[in-house]
Amino acid sequence: MKMSYKALCIAALLCCALAGWASPPDKAQADSLLHELLASDFTADRPCTGTPAIATDSHRLDAVFAVKGQYLQVPELRNDVYFIAKRDSAYAVNDPRYPVETLNNLLLGAVAGNQRELIVRHHQYGGRTATLMMPLDEFMCKMMPGHQLYFAITDIDGETVMGVVVFHNSRSNTLHLLQVKAPLATVKTGKGDLEGDLYTNIPQGNIHNLFGKEKSANQPQPTHSQKEQATKEQPKKAPSKKGQPKKAQSKKE
Repeated sequence: MKMSYKALCIAALLCCALAGWASPPDKAQADSLLHELLASDFTADRPCTGTPAIATDSHRLDAVFAVKGQYLQVPELRNDVYFIAKRDSAYAVNDPRYPVETLNNLLLGAVAGNQRELIVRHHQYGGRTATLMMPLDEFMCKMMPGHQLYFAITDIDGETVMGVVVFHNSRSNTLHLLQVKAPLATVKTGKGDLEGDLYTNIPQGNIHNLFGKEKSANQPQPTHSQKEQATKEQPKKAPSKKGQPKKAQSKKE
């Protein structure tokens, strides 16, 4: 099966993580501390996943819509949350009729994981790998503090959805990346296992380097408002004079 552009980029990023490309000197210690956190006993004083309902009167009953968030360096990695309209309010989607939107919300911490379990393989510095199993909610509650979350679907193969979650720490400019394999049945029923490969303490610049070097037809196109803004900001070109050489223009990355 031919891999998509996004899947190739993710694979390249993971290879770099395994090789320790541009890794900070204390990555081994940081990976070890995070593993201790994941393996520790867990008690939550209050739910740490879930998104409050929002008021809406502009969507028909059962209509699904996205509340746009932000993206991290590349348009694929976003934190949009999907809602479903119910009378005068809308709730974050956690509905078997919409498994992709539900998975998006689950892995952004916007809805509770219910009885879904996560089998996570933690790839650490030096080629060490440790496997843990815990409720999805527990994993999210341990990983979310201090991080902004972003999610992207990388592939849908039959009854399985593949995606990535990025936990971004803006203070240290590092991130954790979870590559997820989710059976649609588990997403729909709220029961069963998801699998994930976790790569931790990756420098933020790796995403920009890998996703930003090439353009692809598979990448989302700018929205209408983005196009209008770009048009407004684009400087007008001065008319060229005949017989005079044109000055070379440098491109801003």
